[in-house]
Amino acid sequence: MKTIAVLAVGIFMAVASCAASQAGVLVSPSLAYSPSGFQDNSTNYSRMIDQSGLSNNFVDGFSDAEEFLSLSPTHANYVSGVSWVSPWNGGAGTASVAFIFSSSITIDRVIVWNAGTGYAISGFDLYTSPDGNNFTYLAMFSLAQGDFAQVCSFPAIEMLGFRFQTTGVYSNRIGIGEVVAVSVPEPSVGMLVVGSLLCLAFFRIPRTS
Repeated sequence: MKTIAVLAVGIFMAVASCAASQAGVLVSPSLAYSPSGFQDNSTNYSRMIDQSGLSNNFVDGFSDAEEFLSLSPTHANYVSGVSWVSPWNGGAGTASVAFIFSSSITIDRVIVWNAGTGYAISGFDLYTSPDGNNFTYLAMFSLAQGDFAQVCSFPAIEMLGFRFQTTGVYSNRIGIGEVVAVSVPEPSVGMLVVGSLLCLAFFRIPRTS
């Protein structure tokens, strides 16, 4: 029994260690655009995925999401020119903005910074795409006007991109400060091998009456 207890502790420590090392990381889309027809200056769309305006920056594809969020990163107001804001003639309330990754990834959260207190959106419907062209509805989210990071969570799903269909705005124009995804890492081969060996060792322990 003592051997079993020691092994159980070892298994727990191994799993805990692997879980810590498999934390989600921040991944920025490689492309942002508006398929709804808002033809503002094309560089404006890139402002949503280039970390401009953030009080703290991250290393794309490497920074731990929880560690970054613990810094309480904020985003500069839209008047500083680091947010995407729709044209005056774009209409108020609804816009479609798509975000595409360089390759398919599995994510379970998107983090959004609103465009300050002026052109902040009040919510959006989230659509995901396996190929960057066809989008399927996934969930609906509400947003506050503040300059803080707002985390929108959902069941992990593999995708090449996603799309926001805004459902409302706090003013007469639509704006978004920054958008980044949180990737869900796949179990490593090493982790699977270690787990298999631990299971084999457990079942080979001699039973005593």
